[in-house]
Amino acid sequence: MKISKASLLLLFTVFIASLSSCKKSEDLGTDISFISIYNATTNVSSLNFLVNSEAIGASNLGIGQKSVYYGVYAGVWSTEAVLGSGTSSIKKDMTFVAGERNSLFVIGRVDSVDYFIIADDINAKDPNRAKIKFLNLSAYPGPLTLEIQLLNNVFTFPNQAYKSFTDYQSLNAGTIYTLTLKDAATNATIGTPITSEFRQGRMYTIWAKGTPNATIEAQRLGLQISEVN
Repeated sequence: MKISKASLLLLFTVFIASLSSCKKSEDLGTDISFISIYNATTNVSSLNFLVNSEAIGASNLGIGQKSVYYGVYAGVWSTEAVLGSGTSSIKKDMTFVAGERNSLFVIGRVDSVDYFIIADDINAKDPNRAKIKFLNLSAYPGPLTLEIQLLNNVFTFPNQAYKSFTDYQSLNAGTIYTLTLKDAATNATIGTPITSEFRQGRMYTIWAKGTPNATIEAQRLGLQISEVN
């Protein structure tokens, strides 16, 4: 029986998903691209993602949730983000580049969603420290600043507009940090500060999500921490 490359895509992504968290991309061949899917929308309660009309395992992602990395053969493939009960979706052709590892954030509202993609370089990990970066994907009307505090020491990722992100910053692992989201213009605190411990040798994306004055907890403006692995 002849099996086309497109038909093998689903089997391949399922197989690679089980391996990508514990193997480097060079261990799996040179014609593979990796992608992780995030639900960064403001009001899509459940998200499914398809490549070439096949579900790749990124299913039923709630707001703020992400999938593991999935391996896809390099090339141009049709993709689709299916929203909620499946009554609406966004479809785009995407070019998957061999050897690349990307995070794809599905952003916007249910009636106007889009993709926002950033490259992930996991080879930049620091074996002795943690690395973090800040990404603003919230519906807040102005730029945001992330303040990170350990005891009396404070550093910031300042003045990040919508869909902007910082470079990675190394910090000492194994201690509890307080993270506060602030209005970049007024320095007023937005939402409730959170605390987090960052582990040695790990990389994290701290991203602002949600909508001001939202009444549903998952849709409220705040911070989400996702490990890039």
